[in-house]
Amino acid sequence: MPTDSLAVTTTLTHWQQARSQLQQQADSGQLLQLSRQLCQYRLGQVATEPAALTLSSALPDALWRSELLLSLSTWLNWPHATVQLLLNASYCCGLSDILSDTQSHPRLQPYPPLLSAKLLRTSAPAALLQVLDGCYATERKIPYWRQSAASLLLTLVMRFSTPNTDNSFTIQLGRRIMLSRCEHELALLRTLILWHRQTALQPPQSAATLFNHSDYQQLRHSSNKQLAACLSTTAAMREPVLKLATELNRQQQPITDVSLAVNLIGRDLLDNVLIDAELSNVLSQLHHPQHAMLQQLTAAFACSLHLQSQDNLPMAKCRALARCLCAPLWFDSSGYRSGLLRPANTPLPDFRLYQQAAASALISKLLQQYQLTDWLAAAQQMLSALQQQSVPHDETARILLIAWYSCQAVFNSDAAPHLTALLQQQAGNTVNSSDPQLWLTTVAGQANCQCPLLLTL
Repeated sequence: MPTDSLAVTTTLTHWQQARSQLQQQADSGQLLQLSRQLCQYRLGQVATEPAALTLSSALPDALWRSELLLSLSTWLNWPHATVQLLLNASYCCGLSDILSDTQSHPRLQPYPPLLSAKLLRTSAPAALLQVLDGCYATERKIPYWRQSAASLLLTLVMRFSTPNTDNSFTIQLGRRIMLSRCEHELALLRTLILWHRQTALQPPQSAATLFNHSDYQQLRHSSNKQLAACLSTTAAMREPVLKLATELNRQQQPITDVSLAVNLIGRDLLDNVLIDAELSNVLSQLHHPQHAMLQQLTAAFACSLHLQSQDNLPMAKCRALARCLCAPLWFDSSGYRSGLLRPANTPLPDFRLYQQAAASALISKLLQQYQLTDWLAAAQQMLSALQQQSVPHDETARILLIAWYSCQAVFNSDAAPHLTALLQQQAGNTVNSSDPQLWLTTVAGQANCQCPLLLTL
């Protein structure tokens, strides 16, 4: 891969120049500026997949780790802002040994990210310090629900060194698997094994293009026989169909035959199941570390819709709608550098992203793509109400807004006041709506809600 080799080689030249400049002016401000410049230069290269392992003998440890970090985070489809932050943090770690006051912190020498955080405490951006400060969570006995994916990945990469004949990458990988005592690190190591096997086979599919391809239109117009044949070869689409068929089976026996499942469910319901299955599969490819938590929020949203409809909306359609409306949550970049429980003990993503035009555009695109356009106007009114902190006049939009605040309030009481006011307006039209606490208990019970304590890595 000549392009990748050229990109990494030129980055090495810039790395050496940066170290030389920092030796002449050794201060934290200069270190931050040089690390940002290196990061911007490296990300500006044409290469889409850095070949760190193919140039192992030509790279110093610190730069090789940065290349490994860049390649892995890109392959995981992590957001560009997160990849940039991680790469910047890695360069800071590689340059921090030059600062003159490094020797004044001997206990931090084996932990470059923590050393960098100490040296840059007064000058680095908060997001960068958050990633650096969160490293080596196992050694510091930080509980799993406080650990962040970005810090965990940076920590893991720091445990490796440039491979050579006596210390190959696979040997280092096996040693780390044997020594690890952290569930999160073991999960990342499994991911690292997959990356090492597949990275040379095909470039990663960007998050922007994941939603551009859909098999739904082809499947919904196929005959039952063609549909069963297609589902038999696609586990991600097949499993939800078999699960629903098992739930509908009066004999309460597991359904394992796809053709039987398709006939049992019926085409009307099956369309919604296919929407939910396809979107769930696409969102899982974003490798969001809080995927399990977001799945819980989506399930609570769907159950709230179903309860409000008083069985007029099939659960399968509620799940499809919830998946479309909750999809923007998977683009919450703050979830990569924070734990499952935030400082205020709120296990929720940053919902402010719904005030951005990108969230509205994605929801509109998905509702149109999956033939749910009769919900488009209500969804736009819901988004407008969220931005303006108002109550929509349209009843369907209010139902969506109640579902929205319900899925939040189940996990975080901060959303309860908004929900209480909405439920009072809907009193008599919604099951158990007169008692907000009973309403949330019903939603949580129907959705089998639980708060995950481990990240999805």
